[in-house]
Amino acid sequence: MDRLDMLVEEYERKFKVHDGLVWLREMIGREVESLRHKVRNLYNQNTVANDALAAEDAINSNLRQQLAASKEIQAAEKKILIAEIEKSGKLEEEVERLKEELIIGGAGCRLLKAVQQETENQLADARGALQVISVQPDNHWCKFVAAKALEEQGCQCDECQITPHQSDCAVHNMPALPKRECDCGAVAGL
Repeated sequence: MDRLDMLVEEYERKFKVHDGLVWLREMIGREVESLRHKVRNLYNQNTVANDALAAEDAINSNLRQQLAASKEIQAAEKKILIAEIEKSGKLEEEVERLKEELIIGGAGCRLLKAVQQETENQLADARGALQVISVQPDNHWCKFVAAKALEEQGCQCDECQITPHQSDCAVHNMPALPKRECDCGAVAGL
């Protein structure tokens, strides 16, 4: 081979090496860029993971606080329940006492009704006597008996049904004067 061929071959070899080096440089550049991209992705994933861990820690802390508050609420509810149970025992005692009072009060009511019925019967007798007097106006004895019966019955107005008042009490002013509060002391005596 001649010198020229040798030089051409040498240049070709150098050119091939040069092309190979350029190609290799480009490949290495692409790989370096790909690795940089992967490193950035890993860094971002690591940041997201750290943020997620921080959020999870905050959630766990919040859950621990809620659990502690829940335990406090349960303890308070237990105290309230115990107080209500104790109160219900006292209420049962109070109900029994009130039942006894009702029984006694019921007997008193029955006695009061019997007295009221007797009073009404006596009042009816007095009215009957007054009717006899109106039929027989000359019978002075009947007038006396009827007046005595009414006097024993006492006043039958609404005020005297509750508390008997004296005949000159202000509650009896009607119809001549306006009716006023009691001034005979019957109400004050209660």
